[in-house]
Amino acid sequence: MVLTMRMMMECEQAGEAEKIAHEALQGAADKMERYTLSDTKPYWKIDGWYVTVIRATCKAERSPDGAREVAERITDKVAWDADGFDGTADARPEVMGSTFAHPAVRFCWFYFAQ
Repeated sequence: MVLTMRMMMECEQAGEAEKIAHEALQGAADKMERYTLSDTKPYWKIDGWYVTVIRATCKAERSPDGAREVAERITDKVAWDADGFDGTADARPEVMGSTFAHPAVRFCWFYFAQ
């Protein structure tokens, strides 16, 4: 199963954003064969936020349970779509109140493909 994720975090520069992403993914590392970070840039809607795209090859076959097992290593709350492969997590208390593996992470979008 292949994961594409957009991770948004509160930080000052791209290098710091990539370090935060690596740290946030450490808990899920045993569920992944490999991952890469790309396209790290300031988030255009919110000053002081960065977004990075993460692509990972996961060890599990594509299934809703496999997707949840990976995501729950990164955050405690995810709102999944009906098929269980597309989800979002948001740290804002008024939206979801998700807690992430790294405190600077504010939002993640997950998509699990074949």
